[in-house]
Amino acid sequence: MIDVLLQFSGSGIGAVLGVVFSLVNTVFGLVIAYIAFQGYRRNRSRPMLFVAIGFFLAFLAPVFLFAGFLLIPRIAQVAPSVLGTVNFVFSTAGSVSEMIGLLCILYGLRMPFRE
Repeated sequence: MIDVLLQFSGSGIGAVLGVVFSLVNTVFGLVIAYIAFQGYRRNRSRPMLFVAIGFFLAFLAPVFLFAGFLLIPRIAQVAPSVLGTVNFVFSTAGSVSEMIGLLCILYGLRMPFRE
């Protein structure tokens, strides 16, 4: 998701559509994570906890990382030569977060149910 946002950082309709689609996906991820967490609280179902954590990591954490990537150059006065490294670090962190989130969802869906 972060890669899509970074690719659409130019101007024009492609940039607007990329940001809109990313925000819509983030809202859907937030809603699903909230519903899964409510299911965990209601039933104390451990698999639902992993599903909720997975959706948070897969959909919301990359957006927070992208916001951090946008704020760092403005706050820390990062040199343009270092900006590529910062971009790589945040992009990698977002991809790792998505991967761990999807693994949590898979684990939650495959976890045996205990009563």
